[in-house]
Amino acid sequence: MNKTEFLKQIKEKANLSDEQVAKVGEILDSNFTAGQNNHEKIVESLQKNLNMSPETAEKVYNVAAEILTGEIFKKIKNPFEQQL
Repeated sequence: MNKTEFLKQIKEKANLSDEQVAKVGEILDSNFTAGQNNHEKIVESLQKNLNMSPETAEKVYNVAAEILTGEIFKKIKNPFEQQL
C-alpha cells in the first residue's frame, strides 16, 4: 500500500475531508512511530491543528494504526506477495 491509498482509507474510515486528511498525513509523517508518547503527541496535534474533539482525534489515530498494523501483518504473512 502506498501513502495515497493509506490516506484514502483513513479518509473513508474516519469520514474526513480532503483538507483534513492532507493535514493528518503531515502529522503522521512527522510523528508516527511506535510508542505511547507519540500516540499522545499525534492525538494532541490532531486536536490542535484540525480542531478535533479528543474522541475524533483518537478515532483518526486508531484508524491509522489499524491500517498500518493490518499492512504489517499482511507483509509478514505473505512477504513475497507483489502489490498490483
